[in-house]
Amino acid sequence: MLVQLAKGMLSVKTGDEGPRHDPYGYIEWTLVTPYKGKSAQLHCGLAEFAVIDGKHIEDDPTSAFEQYIGVTLKSLERAMHRIRSRCKCGCTEFRTMDGYPGETMAVCTECQNIVYCDFDKSAVE
Repeated sequence: MLVQLAKGMLSVKTGDEGPRHDPYGYIEWTLVTPYKGKSAQLHCGLAEFAVIDGKHIEDDPTSAFEQYIGVTLKSLERAMHRIRSRCKCGCTEFRTMDGYPGETMAVCTECQNIVYCDFDKSAVE
């Protein structure tokens, strides 16, 4: 998912890491700026670290990332939830449907648009 911020575009990626028999989930926040060499990434999972403008940070990476982007992660998560809770037509009622194996879609009950889609990689492995 992409979110527009004043400093650039923020992408959010989720997945799993660790051994195949006991994987751990992670979430990775990446800010891409239009300025050369300026970027930030926060990895929260088995390991927690940030990479800001090429510098690797392991001491309190979340607050360093929040300070760099100028927004708290909690407010970003609230904004992403709001984005995912309303269709373009204004409707807030969805039904879930299964797509391909591991894929779950939320479909608007009014206009039948796909509002968002989640993919569970472990369902197909």
